[in-house]
Amino acid sequence: MNSGREQILAKLRAKRDTSDAAEQAARQRVAERIQHHAPVLIPARGQGDKAELLARFQQMATEAIADVSLHETETAALAAIADQLQQQGITSLVTTADAQWQQHDWASQGIQCQVRPAQVGDHASLTPCLAGIAETGTLMITSAPHHPTTLHFLPDWHLVVLHSSQIVGSYEDAWTRLRQRNQQTGGMPRTVNMITGASRSADIEQRLQMGAHGPKRLSIFIVMDN
Repeated sequence: MNSGREQILAKLRAKRDTSDAAEQAARQRVAERIQHHAPVLIPARGQGDKAELLARFQQMATEAIADVSLHETETAALAAIADQLQQQGITSLVTTADAQWQQHDWASQGIQCQVRPAQVGDHASLTPCLAGIAETGTLMITSAPHHPTTLHFLPDWHLVVLHSSQIVGSYEDAWTRLRQRNQQTGGMPRTVNMITGASRSADIEQRLQMGAHGPKRLSIFIVMDN
């Protein structure tokens, strides 16, 4: 009896060890593929020098119903943001915990700037982004403890500061940028959002409705830093 029992247990242990080894090998293969993924074909629209990618991003983002403007410095971009908020009669802004943005004198321009997650009823939010993708005029935005995703979707107006050095040609380039950042920070963000233009839908009677699933307006302020 004991001999038969030991034989069964030995077989179970061997099977478990084999399963563990197979799982470890599979994990290793996945890690190697992620680390050394093969390049894919990049369309012509995702190629070009810095000037070409900047111009293409502006074109594609504008076609996607986004407002795009160029600014020499981030301070100039923040001033332009405050001016536009004033013109629209908006006196409150929710944003991320960016030190430079907090130092901007919003109060002198009649704007209350708050660092917190967005809520239903907020009129405007201001966020940074990780990359701008020239191929489609898309923004890649990642979440973080100080950068909740509610800022991208709940306010009526989403304002984004994008540095020209963050503009890449294709989606593949944007994911490469994210992988490089993750190697420095030590982990993937919980959420990666791809945002192309303002939220809209034509599901009902083929009539375009702005703000169907998010902000009615998207404004991109590009800071020329390269």
